[in-house]
Amino acid sequence: RASTPHYNDKFNGYGKNKIEFVMHLRYTGFRFNVLPRAFVTHMQHAKSELKAEWEDSATHHRDAMDALFKEFVEDLHWKHRKTKKVPPCKTPEQLASEKATASKKGSKGNKGTSSSTSGSKQAGGERPNAVHT
Repeated sequence: RASTPHYNDKFNGYGKNKIEFVMHLRYTGFRFNVLPRAFVTHMQHAKSELKAEWEDSATHHRDAMDALFKEFVEDLHWKHRKTKKVPPCKTPEQLASEKATASKKGSKGNKGTSSSTSGSKQAGGERPNAVHT
């Protein structure tokens, strides 16, 4: 979508780039929900040269990314100071409660019908989704 922020290319190499991006998404209004029947797996792989550089204190790469991240967060807070607070992720219980409330409201106004604001159902009903990284 057009409002999706771009990755900040100042975060180069290893470290902080994904954290920066997710924070930026949250501050620009994207909502995240807990998916109770989904999971993520991470495939083991060899350590990259970039991660080795991150872990090596002599290169100062980590210090530079930490300082840049602090600056980014301060700037993000400043730019979005007049907007409402960034909502936390919703738990499965909160999603179920919202769905039940929406269903009650929908059945009162539209006899015999219900509405839901919690998103789409998983394909297959019982099978969780898997994402491999």
